[in-house]
Amino acid sequence: MYRLYFTNSYFKPNGFSKERVPLLVKEDMSFEEVPTLWFFYLAIESGRTPSPETWRGYAEAIIDFFNTCYVNEWDWKKVKKEHLFAYRNNMLYAKNAFGRPYSKTTINNYITRVCLFYEWACKNKYIEEMPFEKEAVKVHKNIRDYDLMGHMNKQNISLKNDLIVKVQKRVPHCLTKEEFSKVIKELKERDSLIVKWSVLTGMRRKEVLGLTIKDIPNSQHVTNQIHKMTITITKGDKPRDIYVPQDLIDETNKYITFARRNLARKFNTLGKIDDLWISEKDGTPIGKKSVEKSFREAVQKSGVDCTFHHLRHTYAIRLLSLLTKQSQTSGLNPLKTLQMLLGHSNINTTMIYLESLNVDINEIESSLLDLYKDVLDEKDF
Repeated sequence: MYRLYFTNSYFKPNGFSKERVPLLVKEDMSFEEVPTLWFFYLAIESGRTPSPETWRGYAEAIIDFFNTCYVNEWDWKKVKKEHLFAYRNNMLYAKNAFGRPYSKTTINNYITRVCLFYEWACKNKYIEEMPFEKEAVKVHKNIRDYDLMGHMNKQNISLKNDLIVKVQKRVPHCLTKEEFSKVIKELKERDSLIVKWSVLTGMRRKEVLGLTIKDIPNSQHVTNQIHKMTITITKGDKPRDIYVPQDLIDETNKYITFARRNLARKFNTLGKIDDLWISEKDGTPIGKKSVEKSFREAVQKSGVDCTFHHLRHTYAIRLLSLLTKQSQTSGLNPLKTLQMLLGHSNINTTMIYLESLNVDINEIESSLLDLYKDVLDEKDF
């Protein structure tokens, strides 16, 4: 079986330190050379994958596939399309480490990353041929799929990989106040704060975990009810602004002053670790698995059906509803504003929230009455 290791600050390709680059290692502690070289390509050469989180995501897909090859005694260099079908189909019916079925999105992510690895390996002559092919098909594109100059694309040709599972588009779910309250009640102070940072600012889990003590302003210096902050650990590592309620800043400073300080003193990490969220077990920074575990347990106890990402959905849907109402009396563009607040590079990603807005039946009735009055004479109405 294979294991993943990651480089530390002593790894200096081209003379510059490069931490957290994945390494695929065999049982005898030797490297599996080709996938490790691919990880190096992603981390050092490619300009499209600058984030260590992205490298880890690719590496987790590759180690899962290589362990599948090991268990089934497949030579990864001689894998055929049938093997990839078997790998995919097993995930369709198997359960993940948490005892839940794999989502089709997760399956597609794994398959896509494995296919990208084989494309790179074939291009660089490590294998003779790719174990799959892509079929060029004509597709009908929705207007939302176009960029501003999308009408110039007359061919509408897409490369289709039939290993990819069809995913039904799901409308994002917004938590109600009651559901959110139930989940919060099952969380301890630190984890409750993490959840609040996500649902009240729209931050991704990675972004919340990337906060440091220095990021949190002194409560005495916060004079507005909403305080603008700039975060740098984001998706794509592009700095963006977030807007934080004053009460949340006050609550976070209370955590820093008491709970976090006591933990840091207990484990002798006070002043040595700048990360905002630290473990109750050893005083070290917590990771996404710790957050997932705490949130999953709280959700199970509360009986609410949701994931951590539903917090960001809740922020987006509720804010879009408020911005839409506000736009009726101002020149505000609610969708562009939400795109900026969520840090979406493409507005098409933001547009999925339009389908989640709850329609106010009273507003519909009022609008219909106005329509009837415009269309019909008063005597006919």
